Amino acid sequence: MFTHINIINNNRVTLEEFKEQALGNLEMPKVLAKFYQFEDEHLYFCRNFEISIEEVSLDIEDEDNYYKTIKPFGYTNDGLTAFWVQNDDVANSPIIYFSSDGEMRIIAKDFKNFMRILTFDVEVCNNMYKDKADYEESKDKQTYINWIKQKFDLDPVCDLKTDERYGYSEDVITIIEDAENLYKEKFIAWHKPFCDIEDIYNDF
Repeated sequence: MFTHINIINNNRVTLEEFKEQALGNLEMPKVLAKFYQFEDEHLYFCRNFEISIEEVSLDIEDEDNYYKTIKPFGYTNDGLTAFWVQNDDVANSPIIYFSSDGEMRIIAKDFKNFMRILTFDVEVCNNMYKDKADYEESKDKQTYINWIKQKFDLDPVCDLKTDERYGYSEDVITIIEDAENLYKEKFIAWHKPFCDIEDIYNDF
């Protein structure tokens, strides 16, 4: 299980408090600050995702050094999302999904690609699968799509084809594959001194 640690007296923390808890001495990217402020006003833009700081549910050696580089920032219904910080550049660092049962996967090469994934409006997880029979569009989804286009010139990912009842977004698959091609081998090797994840890293 994950423990929420960015809630103070049951109230959402300020942007400054979030920056301190999530990133410490790292610089807060403007894109993340704007995203935080958007979510503060539009909570229901993607199914089961919210800004929150969680602890990875793995038996980690040397947690102090681990969390210098792994920076959790989001909570899903059954997992968390975190930056794997490269060269102190948070905005351009890959995003890792950690499930509550210990599996993990690199899902985006940077935060803007992660923002695009959220337009698919399914729970962030290892495979991000949509079933139209169970799907109900989030109230603020279209507001979010309009916002990322206006602020960052980002397009939403493609949805299921009209005749498909369930499946994946081809754009989401491409975003994940591009990120894994860049970072998967490096991430598994980097993670080994803390915890060997070769057998629990989850592919499609």
